[in-house]
Amino acid sequence: MPERKPAPDARPPGEGPFDREIGVRGIVGFSIGLAVVIVLSGVAMWVMFRAFEAEERQRESPPSPLLAEGEAPPPPEPRLQTTPEQDLAAMRAEEQALLHSYGWIDESAGIARIPLERSMQLLLQKGVPTRPEPRPWLPPGTWRDPSLQRLKMSEVP
Repeated sequence: MPERKPAPDARPPGEGPFDREIGVRGIVGFSIGLAVVIVLSGVAMWVMFRAFEAEERQRESPPSPLLAEGEAPPPPEPRLQTTPEQDLAAMRAEEQALLHSYGWIDESAGIARIPLERSMQLLLQKGVPTRPEPRPWLPPGTWRDPSLQRLKMSEVP
């Protein structure tokens, strides 16, 4: 094979037409500008939070000297639950009483509740109520005799 010689106007690597189109100065300038904006934003946020903190300290009033030093001030109103453990125990006792006693739910409609153990005994005696079995599916356009109450699957065409 014949050896190829570079053209007389050939440039050395790194000095091609694309290398001249990239504005390195612009990229570096943008990067420096972006870094400066980020740093200035961080400093501005720090100054702003310090100002907010100082303003909040000025708004706070000193605690009343009438408060005892050992006691913590009560939480602000409304105090929704002052004794959560006792409230939970009372709620569970009320639920257990509802589960294990007779009572009216709606006396005018005749709806009452029975203890859980009794309802399970009745369920075992009478069984679980079920819906009637649905009629088998027939393809569209199939005629079904309305006098038949049920079709067995073997009778379906």
